[in-house]
Amino acid sequence: MNHERVATLLQRTGPLTGALDEALAVAISRAEQECSPYPHEKFRLIRALHVRLAVRQELEELGLPSGWQLAGNPAQMGQLILQNPGRISLRLLRANPLQPDRIPHAGTNQARVRVWQQPPLDANWPADPSEEVVFLALWDYLDEQARLDGFSLRFVHPIGSGKYRGKVPCDLDVEVPRHGTTFENLSFSPQNQEEDLFSTFEILEAQDGDGA
Repeated sequence: MNHERVATLLQRTGPLTGALDEALAVAISRAEQECSPYPHEKFRLIRALHVRLAVRQELEELGLPSGWQLAGNPAQMGQLILQNPGRISLRLLRANPLQPDRIPHAGTNQARVRVWQQPPLDANWPADPSEEVVFLALWDYLDEQARLDGFSLRFVHPIGSGKYRGKVPCDLDVEVPRHGTTFENLSFSPQNQEEDLFSTFEILEAQDGDGA
């Protein structure tokens, strides 16, 4: 891994990640309270959508640091993009535990495929960005069964669309420190699910457009 790029990415997003961290903590707590009638094991996608919507609301109230703005269409399954125009876009998604490395694949929607199929980061990035670079901002529970015990956040730069239960190629995958502490590597208990429910969720998003 290119440690200089990791440091640069964290530095560039540093002013934002404090607000995003706070918004995610509140949103996850809200999701547990407001989605309590729906058992997580049966309706696990409801909380992922609720978290994304609540993060947008929290960031609208908290405000974003200079140079950053909220983007994406919340009518498209809560689509949330954090944008530093002309430089970096962060697309907030929940990590997919059914995928290797838990990186969501693009699915079949061509708008998403185009986003995922970026060229590798240029050797001069970010000193001389030729175009806005898209990262996936992937949050996840530290423990699926104790969802209020904490969460992780990663910034991933995909360079291919990937496939169901296959790896998504990327050239930068950075765990974002919380409160000055780097996240530990996470492990998840395998889910006995034959259907790719996360991909189903993404397909529903794509029916309204980009949906990432």
